[in-house]
Amino acid sequence: MPEFHAPAPDRDGVRRNIGTLWTLTRAESSARCALVSVATGLELRVMLDGAILRAEACKQYSEAFELAERWRARMMDRGWAPLRS
Repeated sequence: MPEFHAPAPDRDGVRRNIGTLWTLTRAESSARCALVSVATGLELRVMLDGAILRAEACKQYSEAFELAERWRARMMDRGWAPLRS
């Protein structure tokens, strides 16, 4: 499988948001999983009401997607539900 490279951070070194992989809700709270481009590759973050709850570096998109799915499943087992629009 070919390795995919994340887009480089902006010229000023600021991390760049690639996108949201999922959003979950529970009671009045919301959690989203964001994929972010950093100087060393990719970072996967779970944001809880806007604050970083958890973050982990990933080298490949496939690794990030698998980790995001594990985190989503674990949170759903704990009572979180997908955001419905």
